[in-house]
Amino acid sequence: MVLNSILENGRDNIVYETELDTVKRQLVEDAKQLAVLGEVDAARDLISLLFTKSPSSTRGTVPPLVWAWKETAQWPNKCSPPSNLETTYEKLRKEWEEDYWGTGWVAVSSDDRTFDERGLQACLVLPERAIHAGYLDESTRWMAMEKSARWVKALDISFRLSEVAGSDEGHSRTEEEASTEDEWEAIPAVDKRTLEILQQVVDRWDANQQVDYMCMAERLWPMYISGMVAKAMGLDKQALKSKAANIIKAYGTRLSSPFASTQLANKSIKEILEIGSENTVRGAGKESWDEMDNPSQTLFHTPVSGENIADLEKRLEVTLPDDFKEFLQVSNGFGANGDGTFNGYFTDPEIYGTDEVRWNNEEYFQLPVDLLNIHREIEALAGIESKGHFSFDTALPLFGPVLEIGVRDVEHLWLVQPTLVRQAREAYDRMYARTNEEQKRTLDDAIVAFAGSRDAFDKLEWCCARWSSGGAAVMTSYASFRRYLEVVVTDSMEVK
Repeated sequence: MVLNSILENGRDNIVYETELDTVKRQLVEDAKQLAVLGEVDAARDLISLLFTKSPSSTRGTVPPLVWAWKETAQWPNKCSPPSNLETTYEKLRKEWEEDYWGTGWVAVSSDDRTFDERGLQACLVLPERAIHAGYLDESTRWMAMEKSARWVKALDISFRLSEVAGSDEGHSRTEEEASTEDEWEAIPAVDKRTLEILQQVVDRWDANQQVDYMCMAERLWPMYISGMVAKAMGLDKQALKSKAANIIKAYGTRLSSPFASTQLANKSIKEILEIGSENTVRGAGKESWDEMDNPSQTLFHTPVSGENIADLEKRLEVTLPDDFKEFLQVSNGFGANGDGTFNGYFTDPEIYGTDEVRWNNEEYFQLPVDLLNIHREIEALAGIESKGHFSFDTALPLFGPVLEIGVRDVEHLWLVQPTLVRQAREAYDRMYARTNEEQKRTLDDAIVAFAGSRDAFDKLEWCCARWSSGGAAVMTSYASFRRYLEVVVTDSMEVK
């Protein structure tokens, strides 16, 4: 699941998200957005829910909503204010104040870092170099962060000047702006320029780090809590409250168990593949798929017989998992020209047919068999040692050989043999035996999130892994080949 705007996030996005850590990150993002939109109580309820269901999530979570809790004098459940609260406030003020002015060659000069007209204009005008570099309309990457910071700083200064100056000539409040006769009763009257800057900020709502920088602005929280941001976005107050209530309920459902079934859990492998092929060739993935030369109109291949599969097992000297054998009897491979199912961003590797599946024991595959998403400190309980060609410090076994079932550029798809799964499980058992109560709960949650239950985890034989070996190397493990298919085909339903 890509991290969505609260305005786009729906129940199914939350309830059917399989990655528990992604659910927690999205919950925090939703809480930040709700708070800035004035629904601080709902934001607090979300964070309280997270801390109640996942106590380990309280680590390092004083920011980014510390000013919301300060302004309302109410903190989430299971999250007491730090004992050195004023010291924490001062540290955050100093740290975040620097961020607002930008960094590097696009930063506001030190001479212009003033809370007056000069500072305001410096925030509103991008350097000529940035404009010429084509960054004027940037909404992603680092330049978007710089723009997000500048707009919030400009709003901060303008709001402050508006409060100090009152109805200065040239910036007088209009009757409409000063009115308190609508549903947003508590909205303070501000000058026209401040409203214009606020509109620029909300127009960039989905830009990189825009909401994060809004959260950092301590002096703007009275504006947020009043509902001024929500009003500027044209939101209905009651509809927003209803949306918040539904979001909280959805997270409560999802966090009731670390494991989530996908929307395809009751489909056959054939039905799952049909959906994946349709989404890739004619649905959300069409634009990406059509970029290849003479794109195929289906990802399916001619199926093979049980005899062909038996020959493959003989060649590999292994008994393949039932779900992969069922797949081959539906389609002997899946994809075209190396491209497989659209995953929301790009295509996953084409899944090999019987002629291409092979063992691979390259040295660069010697990576830890990391099935569970756990903290490094828990892994260390099993005794970390240096292993393999790259001297990984790990308590887990290393991949090798792997049963390679697909490759696309730096993307690799493997079946993880039962011996490695057993060795990994034994390492997790050693960790479990040495955990404290909090660590035990974290490990229990990780096990259930991966396999559905402890009993299912103990019975695992073949697993599946997807490894991206590029600059940002990422290993994602699945409890079975079928689970991988369910997840990637679910992701194929929309462009991320």
